[in-house]
Amino acid sequence: MSYTLTVAPVIELPIKFSTSDSDQNQIGKKTEFFFHLRAKRMDQAALRAAMNDTDLPTKDLLQQQIVGWRGQRLVQNGSGEMAEFTAEAFDCMLSLVGIEQLILNAYLRAVVQADSLAEKAKN
Repeated sequence: MSYTLTVAPVIELPIKFSTSDSDQNQIGKKTEFFFHLRAKRMDQAALRAAMNDTDLPTKDLLQQQIVGWRGQRLVQNGSGEMAEFTAEAFDCMLSLVGIEQLILNAYLRAVVQADSLAEKAKN
């Protein structure tokens, strides 16, 4: 007999941060960003293997796991409109210093929260 988990294969993780966005008229201005990323769920063994793989850069792991977004206003397309999710648009997002670790931490929190909620529901 085979078994499968009843949890969704995709999770959503909230991303919230601010960055300095000053111009000549407003020095020290901060811009806040809040959006959600959609990511493939990893099981415990796959996550453990990925975290222990010193040859797998964080950027590559995120590019493998993140499959979409909603509400983002960080990345624009060539027409100046908010970009739809594509691998290239996500790569542009990852070029912001510090965001790789921020997204990885959010992913790990979302997996734990989602998994702990599923575990509570079973008990």
